[in-house]
Amino acid sequence: MTQPTAPDKPTKMIRNDALTGLRGIAALIVALGHISNQGLLPGWMGHGFEQIGVMIFFVLSAYLMTELYLLKDFRRHNIAYATARIGRVFPLYYAIVLISLFFTGISAWRYQFPTLLDAVLALCMISAPYELWAVPVEVQFYLLFAVIWMTRSTTRLLKTRLHLCITLFTVWIVCVAITLAKRKAGMEIGGLNLYIHFFIIGMLCSVFSDSIISFLSTDRHKTARWVLPVLAIISLIACIQPLRATFHVDVPTRGDPVAVLASFFVFLSTVNRLGPFDWLGSKFMVWLGDISYGFYLIHHIVLTALITYFRPSGGLYETAIILVVTVIIAQFSLYAFERPASRLIRSFGNTTN
Repeated sequence: MTQPTAPDKPTKMIRNDALTGLRGIAALIVALGHISNQGLLPGWMGHGFEQIGVMIFFVLSAYLMTELYLLKDFRRHNIAYATARIGRVFPLYYAIVLISLFFTGISAWRYQFPTLLDAVLALCMISAPYELWAVPVEVQFYLLFAVIWMTRSTTRLLKTRLHLCITLFTVWIVCVAITLAKRKAGMEIGGLNLYIHFFIIGMLCSVFSDSIISFLSTDRHKTARWVLPVLAIISLIACIQPLRATFHVDVPTRGDPVAVLASFFVFLSTVNRLGPFDWLGSKFMVWLGDISYGFYLIHHIVLTALITYFRPSGGLYETAIILVVTVIIAQFSLYAFERPASRLIRSFGNTTN
């Protein structure tokens, strides 16, 4: 992303297939981690390591939002932004929440809403149980990004990278203060404030993308093109929880500096298609990335049902069944429900702007 100039500069982002593939691998990391937690796969794949997938997705999401919208005129594109975000995230999420209201109390169903308040909080994108939790956090970031985008586009503020960095640092400090205040008051401390640093990393990767590309493309720094992927792989390995337990390291993934670095290095390696991360742009990974949202939300429904009704003893074939069934449902959801619903919602933005 170039130095911010005119707020309504017409920009059209060229699709980076590797980023789509990264979305797919992030969802797969989460699914394999949850399967591991149930004893169907080796333990090192779960017990907190699966959260790396969600953290990577947060970085990716912030990067894409910044690339797509920050240089555009907020007044001309805000409706299109809102309908695009709603159309992408809300339909499947709401469908699962509403279906879950009918299956709450049934042990074979993953998502439980024991009280009306739990359902209201989920529908209002404040908080949600189990894997659904990441969706309200994502939507809360969309709102925060809209405020930053609007401020930059409609005022003289945030026109430079320095001002934007200071603003993002201030946002992080405020979120840390909110977290500490909630903890002191004995309140639940979930929400965007716990994960804001991953979104900030994604935004900064976009704002400084031209500098990063220039750095990596010079002969003087060409060693960075293989050092970054190595650092990404090493930092991912360092996030494996049983390994960390050996060294008596017990830090939640969201606040783990190693997890933060892993998300950063993995993203940089992918967006620049360095070393083995170029493989994420393959047709298979792009396909997995396209169905990743449904895959993420549906995989534990399939896993919970299998464990409840069939009580598997553990094995790769059971994992294969879970993944195949999840893929089939996610693929059907994408073409039969998610995309039609998204096109319908986005059409309101096209007619308004």
